[in-house]
Amino acid sequence: MKGIFIMDPKPKKQEPNQLIQIRINQTVANQAEDIFNKVGLTPAAAINAFYRKVISTGGIPFDLTPNQDDKDAYEIQQLSKNTPVERLDTNKKIEDWFNDPRHDY
Repeated sequence: MKGIFIMDPKPKKQEPNQLIQIRINQTVANQAEDIFNKVGLTPAAAINAFYRKVISTGGIPFDLTPNQDDKDAYEIQQLSKNTPVERLDTNKKIEDWFNDPRHDY
């Protein structure tokens, strides 16, 4: 096939990279990296893809709104913050707890 090929006389300069360091839960990192490996991505390539998607969409490329289960779990967590916890770590404490009329279960 004949054609005209135009070569750019000035090769494009490679843009400098920026080092980004983050801390992430080890279990989350391992699970995500297993998925990256299955699709042939390195963590750096996956993060680059995420950044590019943020740029192309002009925002976070997925919904961050909590669903009802998340809202319910958060509400339970907040309600239980001030609930006193009594350690029942001896037979005597367990027996006393069962015999306490305040704990009528």
